[in-house]
Amino acid sequence: MTKSIISFESADTLPAHLLGGANLGNENVSAEDMAIPQLKLAQLMSAEMKKTDAKHLKGLEIGHIFNTLTGDFYDTMYVLNLKFEAGFTIFKKRTAGGGFEGFHQNLGDAHQHLADNNLNEEEHDLVDTGIHTVAYLNATGENIDSVARIYMSGANKKVSDAWNTKIASYDCDRFGTVWALTSVEESNRMSQAYQVFKAENEGVAGTELYKQARSTYFAMKGMTDPTIH
Repeated sequence: MTKSIISFESADTLPAHLLGGANLGNENVSAEDMAIPQLKLAQLMSAEMKKTDAKHLKGLEIGHIFNTLTGDFYDTMYVLNLKFEAGFTIFKKRTAGGGFEGFHQNLGDAHQHLADNNLNEEEHDLVDTGIHTVAYLNATGENIDSVARIYMSGANKKVSDAWNTKIASYDCDRFGTVWALTSVEESNRMSQAYQVFKAENEGVAGTELYKQARSTYFAMKGMTDPTIH
C-alpha cells in the first residue's frame, strides 16, 4: 500500500517560506491570459438582484457597483483609469433571451462575429461602447487592489465621453488621477428608472500609488515598467 502524505497549509496568508518568490512558472502569463472581471451597476432586472437566480448576490441593492468575478459590491469605488478602448458590444435582445455576446473594435468585426456563429442579426443589438480598464483601490485608498473593466454603452456612453474629457484635461498620464465611481438614477421616456455611472475626480495619485499604476499598466501589456531597473 502506498502511503499518501499531504502537506499543505491554509492559503489565506502566505507562509514565510513562500514570501518573496520569483513567481516561477508564471513567466509566460500576462494580463491578457487572465480573466479580467467587469464592474457593473445593479439594476432592477439584474440577475444578481433576483433571489431565485444562481448569480444572486446577498445584500446587493439597486445602484451598487459589483464585481462580476468576486461578487464584491460597493456604494463607492476609488479607481485609476488605466486604459480606454472604443468599439461595439453585441447584446442579444431581451425578447430573444438577452445576454452579452461579445465586444469588437469595429462594426465590421461585430457583424462578422454574428455571421461566423450563425447568429440572427435581428435578434441582436450592436451598441457603440467605451471600455474603461480601471485599477481600483483597497479600503485605505493607498494601494491597488485589482483591475477590472467597465463597459459603457447606451446611457452610460455619455458618461464615458465626459469621463474621457475630464481625464484629458489633466496634463499627466491617464492613470495619474483618482476617481470616485458611484451611480445615479435616470429615467427613460416611459418613466422607467435605471442606474448610470458617475465619475468624480478625487485628486491625483501620490508617488507610490502612481508607481503601482505604471507597473500595472505595463503588466497589462506584458511588459515591465522600463523605468524600473
